Amino acid sequence: MNTSVKVVLFTSKKLKSGEYPVMLRIIEDRKPKYISTGISCSKELWDYEYNIPAKKHPHYKQTKLLIGKKKLDAEKFVYDLENEEKNLSA
Repeated sequence: MNTSVKVVLFTSKKLKSGEYPVMLRIIEDRKPKYISTGISCSKELWDYEYNIPAKKHPHYKQTKLLIGKKKLDAEKFVYDLENEEKNLSA
């Protein structure tokens, strides 16, 4: 099983605040699944190269750490599932 976890700015859904949700994209067998992080960001304050908020974001450090923690938790979850030889959908 080959599963990857990536942080993305989900630009296909605009929130009432004018920002976009930051999502975890988990791809398993070429099928993406999206999990909300509860964080939102505008396109102007997002660094697309590194998939984190830009340094000019007002809460850059806090948001970057929170996104990193959520990504790490998701990677650990996927790793545990792979060790138990279970599918992500299970």
